[in-house]
Amino acid sequence: MQTVTFNSQAGQDAFALRVARRWSFLDIGAGEPVTISNTKALEDEGWKGILCDIEHAETLRAERKAHAVYGDFFAQDWRAILHDFAPDGRIGYLSLDLEPPSLTLQALCKLPLDAVRFDCITVEHDLYRNNAAIRSAMRGILRDAGYELVAPDVCVRVGESRLPFEDWWVDGGLVSASYAAEVAAQIRSQWNAF
Repeated sequence: MQTVTFNSQAGQDAFALRVARRWSFLDIGAGEPVTISNTKALEDEGWKGILCDIEHAETLRAERKAHAVYGDFFAQDWRAILHDFAPDGRIGYLSLDLEPPSLTLQALCKLPLDAVRFDCITVEHDLYRNNAAIRSAMRGILRDAGYELVAPDVCVRVGESRLPFEDWWVDGGLVSASYAAEVAAQIRSQWNAF
């Protein structure tokens, strides 16, 4: 049996692999093809996905096997793209991480959450950078869309500091929130991501 090589910063790929029911992803703010990638391991496991990153689009096209790669998130018709990618309106995993976090919030507002459902979501809010209002707005949007927060304020370790930077969510109508919270707790412990 082949071992999975996880590349993410705090276990996001391990969380999606264990929680999502559908083997598909949308990675917005994908970053470099491998380094701290939330979706490279999923792709290696046979998942199909869409990558979007304005800075690394060409490298992603060259080095990843994604269904499609887009540059500027805000220049795309996401309703049409996601309808074509997932006609049933279901995608396994959404990774959302633009810089600065205010762009992540704008991207979340632009996604057609009324037309597509994600089994699980990881969304970066960078609370440690005094982004409580951004985190609150993101949480309100996702709660209003029917998602359940299973891992609030996941931290990244920098030296001796633990910096809260991300929330993990599930569609409780498909994925058991208690199971997902248990998985998230195990992963956070293994990755020192408390």
